[in-house]
Amino acid sequence: MSKITDRGGGAGGKRRDRVLVIGAGMAGLSTASELFSAGFKNVTVLEAQDRPGGRIKTLDPFGETHIEIGAQWVHGQHGNPIFHLADKMNLVDLDGMEKHSKKISYYYTENGERVEDRIVDEIENLMESLFEAANDFHRKKMALPDGLISVGDFFRRGFNEYLDSRNDTPEILEIKKGLYKWRLLWENGDNACNTIDELSLKAWGEFYEFAGEDDNVLKTGGYQPIIDHLLENIDKDAIVYNKPVKTINWCLDPEADSRVSVVCKDGCVYKADYVVSSVSIGVTRENIDTLFQPVLPTWKTEAMSRIGFGVVDKIFLEFEERFWEEQCEGIHLVWLDDGTNFNLECYDPIAHNEKPGHEWYRGMFSFDGIVGQPKMLMGWISGHEARKMEECSNEEVKDVCLELIRRFTDRKSLPKLKTFHMSRWFTEPYVRGSYSYCMTHGTPDDADTYALPLPNKEEPKLMFAGEATNRNYFSTVHGAHLSGIREAQRIIEHHKRVTS
Repeated sequence: MSKITDRGGGAGGKRRDRVLVIGAGMAGLSTASELFSAGFKNVTVLEAQDRPGGRIKTLDPFGETHIEIGAQWVHGQHGNPIFHLADKMNLVDLDGMEKHSKKISYYYTENGERVEDRIVDEIENLMESLFEAANDFHRKKMALPDGLISVGDFFRRGFNEYLDSRNDTPEILEIKKGLYKWRLLWENGDNACNTIDELSLKAWGEFYEFAGEDDNVLKTGGYQPIIDHLLENIDKDAIVYNKPVKTINWCLDPEADSRVSVVCKDGCVYKADYVVSSVSIGVTRENIDTLFQPVLPTWKTEAMSRIGFGVVDKIFLEFEERFWEEQCEGIHLVWLDDGTNFNLECYDPIAHNEKPGHEWYRGMFSFDGIVGQPKMLMGWISGHEARKMEECSNEEVKDVCLELIRRFTDRKSLPKLKTFHMSRWFTEPYVRGSYSYCMTHGTPDDADTYALPLPNKEEPKLMFAGEATNRNYFSTVHGAHLSGIREAQRIIEHHKRVTS
């Protein structure tokens, strides 16, 4: 038998306006926190998992320090509300960032040879110039070159034009192509796409960056203190954990019950005047036919289908001793071969239904150092390769990473591995990915359309929050935070309108 639940109270005591927020990630917590701060008391957050944070997941599996399984940096400073909050709480590790900034990345080929810094710098400067030039199409309202629709198209043309202007030896040419491949893999990870051919060139400059340092690192405790800060503004009994939602029953018929009915998988039913869904777009699309009744209008589902949502995974390896140079910021993997001359002794692609030369580990591009953790490396992988990696056991992934590091750095052995941890964001049933991006067949308007309330702006019942609903700050923690504030303000303004 279904159980109908309710919590008393209301904003200003004038109405028993009930708000249901689905999801206790950054967007959902920001919505609830803003509403409680505005005087709303009848707010409930339904969280499918047993913890808050969503794609923010700070762990301390190594005992002495933390790791960020999900969101890691605060991107930008001036105007970024998350940075201002972190700075006010004395969480930003400015000293660690300054020391880390003086280090340099080491690029190695699979032959165990380190690439000369001058060649690395040349290709990095080229790619940065192409990156900024791609931004200009949107920011300067420039027409796209004929035949180019993706960032991949634009980068490829620019890189080939560069090669044609050079007179490099075959050996140098091969290395430069390998560095170009590295940058593409890095862009895949930075954007959570399978390939940058999926990224819209026209919309590339739509993503806004705050001024100041882009990759701000948080001190011991990571993002968790920021989550805790939001929780302090929310009644302790307002968040219900282990409460996955089955169906959101909203109605377009003005003569019907004006309240939205939310049915949970355990049979509990919640009634509310306002429902804010901060469920990831990955989970939302996966359950699009059953999560909403009636089904969402076509104009919204089509917009959602044009928003990319990919996977970025991390692998953490803590060693008994540091073996990489003190000035080395990270170990970057420069793949030169075409897939036929390199294989790992520890991994059998046939046993994993992969063709030799197309193994998932060829999507790995870096093992980065971590500020404040001198004996730890963090591996990166994204896209199709990340999803394939998630099918492997921890032991298999660990062995692959160790052999990759050993082979690329040309070491006979490595120090003993102390601890190992990895993310599996695609496999997580209530997340199903990492963050969003603008696809070639979509536009930034799709994020705005996704964010529109139902049935309409004048009478919002069902609202949507999350980084994928933010056209300018998608893929970021501050984008999720701002989307939650936006929907809370929508509720507050509507409440004022109908009670004045």
